[in-house]
Amino acid sequence: MKKLTRWMPVIMIVILGITACEGPMGPMGPEGPAGKPGKDGVADWYVPDDIEIKSNMWRLIYDDNKNPYYECRVSRSSYFKEISQSEFEFIFDKGLIICYLVQWVSYDGAKPILVQNPLPYIVYGDDGGFLYSESYSFEVLRTGHIIFTVKYSDFAEIRPDDRIFHVVMLW
Repeated sequence: MKKLTRWMPVIMIVILGITACEGPMGPMGPEGPAGKPGKDGVADWYVPDDIEIKSNMWRLIYDDNKNPYYECRVSRSSYFKEISQSEFEFIFDKGLIICYLVQWVSYDGAKPILVQNPLPYIVYGDDGGFLYSESYSFEVLRTGHIIFTVKYSDFAEIRPDDRIFHVVMLW
């Protein structure tokens, strides 16, 4: 029994070697559809010029509960002219659209620097002891529109200031 126990690892290796053989390779599967060529081996991307929304462009809207908020709708034909409607729909279906709020921010009283905040983003404020927040978000419509929205925590009907948004499209 001792001799058998001593040879057991060798016997197991031989059994594994005999039974672990592979058979012949099968036929190749069908070739998939040709994809759109990427740039330098990465996904395609498109970054239009920043979108500046002037204060007078914000529209006052009321939700189903009669709460006010502001929105501004931008269209592909006005802001993303290099992208066709079918390309926009492809990005909508298969890609990713990211939007940022662009601001000049001063940290600890230092010189202001340019900052991009990904949406949704909340700006906190103090209006003479009244604390409030502004919530910025966006919606992408398959029709080729992006709707930027601003909602105030105190449901104020104060038209938002001029704002700049940065859009990145990946697919």
